[in-house]
Amino acid sequence: MESGRLPDALFPYREKLYGLTIAPQRLRQIRLKRRSIGRYASAQQVSFELRAVEAMYNKLGVPFIDTTYFSIEEIASTILSKTSIERRPGSQRISRVLLKHATNGWHHGARRRSRYSRPTDNGSTDARRRQFFTGH
Repeated sequence: MESGRLPDALFPYREKLYGLTIAPQRLRQIRLKRRSIGRYASAQQVSFELRAVEAMYNKLGVPFIDTTYFSIEEIASTILSKTSIERRPGSQRISRVLLKHATNGWHHGARRRSRYSRPTDNGSTDARRRQFFTGH
């Protein structure tokens, strides 16, 4: 994104992309908690990055939504309804589990750890996730 272009790995899939954006004040608030020193959390940097990504979305025709006030479930539901993708029977629970793990335990703006994201005895979270998803 730093170049103002879509990463090469994503370019072949641009028709399948759906962009997410957030209010500048909220993104700045998040960044200030992560790293308050330097340009990373400055109002100018945050505004520049959001304008640049939205310009890229518009240039490539990538639809996007503002996620500032929505839960992950609401975001997923909005994307599904706007893209006319139909849910498969029985996929709702699986979708919730996959979304939860894809966001690494982030849920409704607060970090909650899943029992599958805790390190195992050897310190690996991958083994627990693999066991959860595959049963092995």
